[in-house]
Amino acid sequence: MSQVTIEAIDKVLERLPKATYKQAKEALQKTDGNVVEAIIYLESNYSDLKGSKKKTTEIFGKNTDELKDQVVDLIKKSNVVRIIIEKNGDTMLNIPLTVGVVGVI
Repeated sequence: MSQVTIEAIDKVLERLPKATYKQAKEALQKTDGNVVEAIIYLESNYSDLKGSKKKTTEIFGKNTDELKDQVVDLIKKSNVVRIIIEKNGDTMLNIPLTVGVVGVI
């Protein structure tokens, strides 16, 4: 049986900062001192230690359907606004704003 060291516990806690010292020590004891196995053990047995993946509502503050509708509406509105370049009364360029912005990018 491998000895559990403070360095090994620190390595586990670096990877899983939400874990407690006791959880890291027990995981290392159960995995015979293997740091990687201990991290996997903790992640699989303690769901609150996993990195939380934010939902789209948390990131954008709105649900995805509402966000998609707003983007579509914005594209429709930008197609109505046009860039018109005239020279001496002749139209040289007449394009929707969306195409102009995409062209510049």
